[in-house]
Amino acid sequence: APTATPVVTEAPTATPVVTEVPTATPVVTVTPDNSEGSPAPTSVVIIITAPPVANNAVSGATVTTAPAATLAANITFSKENASAGEVVTVKANLVNAKQGATYTYSFFAGDKTLADKTTANTTKWTTSTKGEYDVQVVVYENGTPALTSTVKYTVTKRVITIKSIKAKTTKKKGKKILTITTKATATAGKPKYKIVLKKKNGKKVASKGYSAKNQLVWKKAKKGTYKVTVTVKNGKGVVVSKTKTVKVK
Repeated sequence: APTATPVVTEAPTATPVVTEVPTATPVVTVTPDNSEGSPAPTSVVIIITAPPVANNAVSGATVTTAPAATLAANITFSKENASAGEVVTVKANLVNAKQGATYTYSFFAGDKTLADKTTANTTKWTTSTKGEYDVQVVVYENGTPALTSTVKYTVTKRVITIKSIKAKTTKKKGKKILTITTKATATAGKPKYKIVLKKKNGKKVASKGYSAKNQLVWKKAKKGTYKVTVTVKNGKGVVVSKTKTVKVK
């Protein structure tokens, strides 16, 4: 009988299908697709799964830190469109200031410096001439310039003008009497005067409240140098002030 020629059948090499989870340490599970006693599998599925992630770890993720909020300064005024001669309070309101940081401020109106590196976020500006001004504040954070903010401000024509402030010293029964007389004009309304007399250290020694009377008499005047401030209002919202140094000999 002729010898049988053996026929060798080879199982084809399984082709793996791989699914990966980036950045994870692979755990491989092989699942054959044949049952017991069947020919060799024609494919093998390999599933790679990520191991458990620790509580404080992030797998396959990018962490982005939100940028810090930008520091800003909003400039406000005590009065809109003051007339020339009026005093306006300028204020810088900070937004997104850092907790614990120290801030100082420099204020400017046109080419005039109103305050330089002050810890106060407000300053007073005595307007003088009609026109439009660039009002600017430079903010320093812990001594280093942090931002500059600028806004436009309009000064309208002068309504009240303080023409003069005069001081005269007389004697009566051996006592000195100081008389302060002032004069103002207004293009609208009627002027009312307030006069305050202070020592150089700021202590008030004599004063009068608003009235049509334009004179202050200090009957117990003493030798020295004083500052007299005259404030005039017209009853229509305009208020101007002027200060002068006077001497009692």
